[in-house]
Amino acid sequence: MPPPRVASREERDRLRRELLDAEKALTRQGDEVARQRRALPWVRVEKDYSLRDADGRAVQLSELFREGTADLVVYHFACGPGADDPCDQCCCWVEGFDAYAPFFDGSFGFAVVAGAPHERLRALTGLRGWTLPMYSSAGSDFSQDFAVEGYEEEGDGTGGAAPRSPALSVFRKEDGVVYCTYSTSGRGLEVFNPVWAFLDTLPNGREGWHQEHRHLCREKRPHECNGSDESSKKPRSAG
Repeated sequence: MPPPRVASREERDRLRRELLDAEKALTRQGDEVARQRRALPWVRVEKDYSLRDADGRAVQLSELFREGTADLVVYHFACGPGADDPCDQCCCWVEGFDAYAPFFDGSFGFAVVAGAPHERLRALTGLRGWTLPMYSSAGSDFSQDFAVEGYEEEGDGTGGAAPRSPALSVFRKEDGVVYCTYSTSGRGLEVFNPVWAFLDTLPNGREGWHQEHRHLCREKRPHECNGSDESSKKPRSAG
């Protein structure tokens, strides 16, 4: 990072006003993009995919919708059958989603789906203390069919596929029919993680953040390290 330029308060305020104009334009552009996103045509989901919850019970995609809501958001967790560790960024994202989950109720359902077997996901949710429902797509085409940037087949004989990057899909159910209304991945996910927004306000931006914090996805939360019973919370239900 180059050394900062130090200016008078008056000059800084003038430049800040110019930046404010750009920020307002970006907000208006974001509103227009959101309108276009909502206007995308829907795609009918022809299969009622079979997944498994963290306890190994078979659950159909159509059953993940919460009662009284028509929309379902699915986060595609980048953790396949043969992965040694879960995706660092996925852990960061899901930590935030788990905290926001109570505010989703009544508006839409939310579920996390990964290609790893359900036993692996149960261990991961227990380690992290997550309450969001997690489902395994192992043995199903779900993760592969709704990949945004493509999937890699796992060669360990367990079946399924692992995403090359995390992704997010939105589904709608009307009159018993499920549709996919939106999908995104890569930097399209940034709007769902406030960490990046805070980092972007700092002089150094995002520089070095990932390397400094990737260990967090492999550590227990503080309440698990001190023996608190809070880590035994049961996962929430998506439906």
